[in-house]
Amino acid sequence: ANAEDPAYPIIRNAIAKRKYYLNQVEEYKCDVYVKGSIKMLDAPERILGQDIGDMEGMLDSTRQGILYLSESVSEYYFKAPDKTKEVMISSKVAGNDNGFSFNSATDMEMNFYRNRVEIGRQIVSPIADAAFNFYKYRLEGSFFDEDKRLIYKINVVPKNASGPVVAGAIYIADGSWNIYSTDLFITGNNMLQPLIDTMYIRQTYVLAKAPDTWRIFSQTYEFTGAIMGFKFGGAFTGIFQNYDLNPNLPDDFFGSTIMTVNPDANKKDSSYWNASRPVPLTEEEQHDYQKKDSLEVVRNSDTYLDSIDRQANHFEIENLLGEYNYRNSKKKSQWSFESPLGNADYNLVQGFALGAGVEYRKTYGVPERKRMAIGANIDYGFSEKKWRPAASFTYDYNRKFNGVVQLSGGEKLTQYNENEPISEGLSTLYNVFFRRNYIRFFNEKFLQLKWQQEIANGVLVQLSGKRTQRSFLWNNADYSLFYRDSRDFDENIPGGLWFDDLRLSENKAYILDVFIRLRPGQKIIDYPNQRVKLGTDWPEIRVGLKKGILTEGRQKDFLKIYGSIAKEDLKIGVAGRSSFLVEAGMFTKEKLLYFADYQHFPGNETNVILDNRFLSAFRALPYYTYSTNDRWFRAHYEHNFDGFIMDKLPLLKKLNISLVGGAAYLKTPELDGYWELSAGL
Repeated sequence: ANAEDPAYPIIRNAIAKRKYYLNQVEEYKCDVYVKGSIKMLDAPERILGQDIGDMEGMLDSTRQGILYLSESVSEYYFKAPDKTKEVMISSKVAGNDNGFSFNSATDMEMNFYRNRVEIGRQIVSPIADAAFNFYKYRLEGSFFDEDKRLIYKINVVPKNASGPVVAGAIYIADGSWNIYSTDLFITGNNMLQPLIDTMYIRQTYVLAKAPDTWRIFSQTYEFTGAIMGFKFGGAFTGIFQNYDLNPNLPDDFFGSTIMTVNPDANKKDSSYWNASRPVPLTEEEQHDYQKKDSLEVVRNSDTYLDSIDRQANHFEIENLLGEYNYRNSKKKSQWSFESPLGNADYNLVQGFALGAGVEYRKTYGVPERKRMAIGANIDYGFSEKKWRPAASFTYDYNRKFNGVVQLSGGEKLTQYNENEPISEGLSTLYNVFFRRNYIRFFNEKFLQLKWQQEIANGVLVQLSGKRTQRSFLWNNADYSLFYRDSRDFDENIPGGLWFDDLRLSENKAYILDVFIRLRPGQKIIDYPNQRVKLGTDWPEIRVGLKKGILTEGRQKDFLKIYGSIAKEDLKIGVAGRSSFLVEAGMFTKEKLLYFADYQHFPGNETNVILDNRFLSAFRALPYYTYSTNDRWFRAHYEHNFDGFIMDKLPLLKKLNISLVGGAAYLKTPELDGYWELSAGL
């Protein structure tokens, strides 16, 4: 009864040969055909009170239809241990003759010879060195293939159904102990992807070179999922052919660009695709191409564009509570009008305030997609009895390399911490319901010119020059719904200061900013009309310099220099991922500064953390008490266990949640070490 299943010695042999097959081929080149489709399996008639309709012709009478259908052919290159490059030579997207496929040959090669594969999180391979800690095995049967090889079918059973594991069948060849094929599946719970129900992973291998050099021939991902009543499914299939195991690639062949799409990739005709397609289209896919190609002709016609614009430009009563947009699709332009009722606000400086704005946007060119925007806005505080107008001009002249220039000016309320540690919406909530005032404003009249561009891969430069006049503001309102008899509002004075402090006095200055962000080894996908940045395995480095030249007031000129190093989602195997940020900086020489020029830290005095900068923010640090005009050092660390702990708890593991722990530290000459420790789900 306790006899070992025959699958175990087979798996042991496969594990013993894992590194051999992982490192067997030093480099190779092959051709890859990828077909991807995403389909709506069921859609509600209405959601949140809005009619869904047929999603612009995508859904049929059964509420089903193909949302995305695309094919691509690429040349794929690999060099051990992990260098890859893909050149997409042809691309076809249903309903978009000018579009480029988002298929990727790189995503289609899942290598189970690695100990772990990335599928939402780090998943343990069925033949990993530690596989017996995660799986049980059962021999389901065996057969001889057409070349008389004996193939074992082994059922893979997770020991923990919620862990970082797959399930299904893996086929191992006798004697050589290589993977012959796989028929595996993984649940959304395993991947920590709640939108996904199940994903199937099916692979077949081909003998690329005798006696035992096997490579992927085909791989298919099939998945189903649901969100808010929408049920969807999809399939992506990759066919790998024409292997060259000795391409003699030069050392400089691989670089930061892991994928390039040729400019003429979307110009191939139907005869090309009929000859290149190794997997025939289904009848449904053929119909989808025909339908969407016909719809594209209609949708690009002047008559259709005018009709759509008339419908979109129709003014509704709800536009009075938000924004009204008037677009001209033929000219690729749009006017936007922000209603005062949609910009109602309350703060203690202005009291009840209303704002209105107008903006004109225009896009130039199909491949370049340059954009221009001109906007103006004005707001009025009824308790303060003051208008504040402002305007801006923004030109995205090189979207591929983040080239932007902006000129702006006017008058506005500005938080002393320009990174706005508390949002105006949250501040209003605390004003009205809890009679607490945490936000601190000063008045700013300004004229600013900004420029930024990525001057080399991973090197973003930002320059800014601003003429500013800054002055102190008093509270002018005292309204709240509750606690009116038991609490007093704090005045609009940053913590630790008095109203007559010179650091709050009116001044005029020129502020010059230089900022450089470095992402060494940043990987990119180069499309003809855009560049997609995929991040880097290295930490991100930021350095900056701020020079203040005071022209009026009792404060002095200053120079601030700072730098930081940060990394997010550093994989720690199946134990999760870590993130960290370390920052240091200093002011040189002069220390008599206007308080807005101090170094402020991302604190929090509320019971709510709505900020998405979890890694770089403190949870309980006062907003301005420890601001400094001297040196500072801070560090933040966070680890997400990605189910490593919760997967082992019988009841909680079904909730698909992860344990997160962290720490933060701050030190200045005035503060001899401030610590925070945090934990949560």
